[in-house]
Amino acid sequence: PLKNTKVKLILKVMNSNFESREWQAFLKLVKKDQRIQLIEETLDRPDVLGLIECCDAYVSLHRGEGFGRTLAEAMLYGKSVVATHYSGNVDFMESGLTYPVDYRLKPIPAKAYPFIEESDKAVWAEPNIEDAAAKMKEAFDDHRKKDLRFAIKNFAEKQFSVDAIGQKMSERLKGIDLEALKDF
Repeated sequence: PLKNTKVKLILKVMNSNFESREWQAFLKLVKKDQRIQLIEETLDRPDVLGLIECCDAYVSLHRGEGFGRTLAEAMLYGKSVVATHYSGNVDFMESGLTYPVDYRLKPIPAKAYPFIEESDKAVWAEPNIEDAAAKMKEAFDDHRKKDLRFAIKNFAEKQFSVDAIGQKMSERLKGIDLEALKDF
């Protein structure tokens, strides 16, 4: 297979299961490709932000992300974001500025989390790897476009400004029935 030597993939991981066969097989694959760098240790906040700042694109193939703070931070740096189009980040993954990755919902396996039981019928998003690869290539091809980087940064600055967040909080508070909360 052709190898693009112009790319480097830095994988920052946490909470790995070092004992699992899958993890050990993954480590063997990583060691076969010098373009891949694996960071397993915990980084201080400035180091995480430095890593985001020096990348060309931020990729998050998550199963469930919550808000997606690091994705938002990457956008504030004007970085392309390739991410599973599921969970909290869909609220700010603007069409034309980000690269949303398709997924399929999959039941969470029993014992995957200590607080999830089979009766919960909980699901997570399984990212489509082929779509992710295509979106990563597209982001790589686009990452030098200054106007795109500017548009991403500009959008993020408006989306996450104090005024914008204050407005969202105000709207949400107006929608809460305070009388109903008295007995809560």
